[in-house]
Amino acid sequence: MPIQGSFERWTAQIRFDEADLATAKIAVDVDLASSSSGDASRDESIQGPQFFNTAAHPTARFTSTRVSKAGKGYIAAGTLALNGVTRPARLRFTLKIDGDRAIANGTATLSRLAFKVGTDEWQATDQIPDAVAVTFTVRAQRKAS
Repeated sequence: MPIQGSFERWTAQIRFDEADLATAKIAVDVDLASSSSGDASRDESIQGPQFFNTAAHPTARFTSTRVSKAGKGYIAAGTLALNGVTRPARLRFTLKIDGDRAIANGTATLSRLAFKVGTDEWQATDQIPDAVAVTFTVRAQRKAS
């Protein structure tokens, strides 16, 4: 049975112009200690050294290197730094812009083991799969330049 959770605290710096994707930049920092799954014991465990290890690595950071059009949406290719490991990552997303407001909805699939999330007895994939689906919604408002 899949476990769902969310992160309550994060920040993002986004530069995005649909007409000039070559200049697009996305940087998102997620406060891993703000994770919430609705189960206090699980939330405490996930912040420990066997999972996110928030004492040593409190933040995950995605930084795009390229944004490209993909069908009706976009792909942001870049790197994800999580738990002391930096690896390539790709985020697929759709974007709706209404004046100075934008809403992005997206997905990514990450290998938790590649980021050392789930060590020791949690390395087995019978209870927690290696491939973890991540979904996100970002609501943004344009800052005055």
